[in-house]
Amino acid sequence: MPSAPRWQPERPEIRASDAERERVVSFLRDKTAEGRLTADELEERVGRAYAAVKRGELQRLVRDLPDPPLTRRAARTHRRHRGVVIAGMAGLAALRLPGLALLVVWTALALTIVMVALLAVLAVTLGPLIAVFVLAVVALRRRAGRCGALRYR
Repeated sequence: MPSAPRWQPERPEIRASDAERERVVSFLRDKTAEGRLTADELEERVGRAYAAVKRGELQRLVRDLPDPPLTRRAARTHRRHRGVVIAGMAGLAALRLPGLALLVVWTALALTIVMVALLAVLAVTLGPLIAVFVLAVVALRRRAGRCGALRYR
């Protein structure tokens, strides 16, 4: 049984989409950068790609180039790789989750200790100043009270 070509549109008589045209044009530009097409060939094929109405017309533009776009196999491989990437990221997140939880707990504990220490330092440094201020206010009120009582006699 002969092997199927690598790029087989599902049905070549179906109208091509803009996205399919863009993929073919991008593919042609990549192959030109690799040296497989000349600038004149690229220009001609890009014009024909944008003018293509059916998928079969796009197939004819890339038939002689390796690894053509829009293959069913490439789409399956892409979906499979995307699933592997998502599963891998979920696995890494699951492995990192306990470590992140510990980081959050230790950070909260450290911030609590810093706040308690800051309050202690403020109490030690400002406590005597507050006591002096309170004593001064009390003394001034007593003195004002005595002076007021002397005035009314």
